[in-house]
Amino acid sequence: MQLLTNKVCVLLPAYNEEHNIEQCLRETQAAFPNALILVVDNNSTDDTAAIAWRMGACVVSETALGKGRAVSTGVKLALNEGYEWIALHDSDNEYDVKHLARLVDSCMADNTGQSGLVMGVGLREVALGHVLWRSLLANFVARVALRLALRKTPPSDILTGARVMNAELARRLFECQDGKAPYKGFELETALTRKALAAEAKLVCAPVRYSPRAVTEKKIKAWDMLGILKAAWYA
Repeated sequence: MQLLTNKVCVLLPAYNEEHNIEQCLRETQAAFPNALILVVDNNSTDDTAAIAWRMGACVVSETALGKGRAVSTGVKLALNEGYEWIALHDSDNEYDVKHLARLVDSCMADNTGQSGLVMGVGLREVALGHVLWRSLLANFVARVALRLALRKTPPSDILTGARVMNAELARRLFECQDGKAPYKGFELETALTRKALAAEAKLVCAPVRYSPRAVTEKKIKAWDMLGILKAAWYA
């Protein structure tokens, strides 16, 4: 895998992940040895930011809570610094970052299409004993809503946090409105999928191993489904 320093930025939003961030960064640095590893600390009250600094990551802060806000801040920075590809990776060790690196390679190799816009979607592969039925239901409902709203077939996994996009698509998806971040919370993934489909972006899908945390450890809550559904219809 050949990743140039000014080519790929791996963006990790993080909120109170002091117990996970060190392992996550160690594995991310191994999978992306020449990429910028950018941690956006989302107003953590623990040692997340300090650990990330110690691990050698680039760390910035977004004090307004919400995954969408943190990712928006990181994407803006990456684009301003001239990075050509942005990979989104969660900081909780649920996703196998080696598979994300392969997805980046696939996107680079398949950077075609009339629109010039490319999004990589990591399709979560979960062992049967670890299936979170609430997540499956949410994904099903979001897919149905997207299909009805756009009359297009969305990828099989809409809620995956493993994403890749080229700079052209990132500029379009993260265009600020009135100076505000375009996304707030966990509606992010659904909104990105909807806007990418609407923009006729080329979708490159590949499996990513996923080991979900227990429901009690999850930061996404049942009421976040309302925001996800809204994003499917109106993003």
